[in-house]
Amino acid sequence: MSSLSEIGATIEVRPWDDTIFRTSKTINRTIVDRTMFSFTIDELLFDSRKVVDVCGRVVLKNSRYDGLICNAIIRADDPKWMERTSSNALLKIGSKKIRRVEGFDVRHPDGTRVDDYPVYITIGEIMVQKYPSLSESTADEGP
Repeated sequence: MSSLSEIGATIEVRPWDDTIFRTSKTINRTIVDRTMFSFTIDELLFDSRKVVDVCGRVVLKNSRYDGLICNAIIRADDPKWMERTSSNALLKIGSKKIRRVEGFDVRHPDGTRVDDYPVYITIGEIMVQKYPSLSESTADEGP
């Protein structure tokens, strides 16, 4: 089975909290939506030789995040994403990948940012998807 830091792995996300929907630098709205979604890891962000973020395009169709980029950022001291198949994460979903903000630890909510709006921000569980979802299936199951 893939790890949380394997390029190409499909990651299932289970939001735990309300989502902040940021449409500009000063306008935020809260959305109550804990619908699961998935993304495929396209890129890793390292800090001191440790994986601190995995990101990729959301692949679950009919999701408010469809086509956006999900950034899953570590929330704990050494979560060992190179070995583990599940963890908790700070999630920032938008049209671009995150960038580091100097002066803050990567785990701090202000330690990373997406330089475009809108951005969705929440926390939740991430886990390697064991089986391909129906939305990713390309097999023709017709008569």
